[in-house]
Amino acid sequence: MADETTDRANHEQLVMAFRYVDTHEGVFVVREDPVEIIDLIASIHELKNNRKNTDEMTLMQASMTIIQRR
Repeated sequence: MADETTDRANHEQLVMAFRYVDTHEGVFVVREDPVEIIDLIASIHELKNNRKNTDEMTLMQASMTIIQRR
C-alpha cells in the first residue's frame, strides 16, 4: 500500500507499507508495517537532476557521433 502524507515540518512524504491480517491470542488483527518513507520533494529534484544529466549526456553522445561521421 502507498499513501502520501505531510509531516509536522510540512514535507510531503510517500509511505510504503504492508497491510495484512495476523492473529494475536486467537483474535484476527489487521496489521500495517511501514517499509519505506520517501521524501517526495527531494525525490522529484533528484529525478530532474538525473534527467538533466542524462539529457546532456545523450546530447554529447549524439554530437560525438555526428563529428565522427564527418
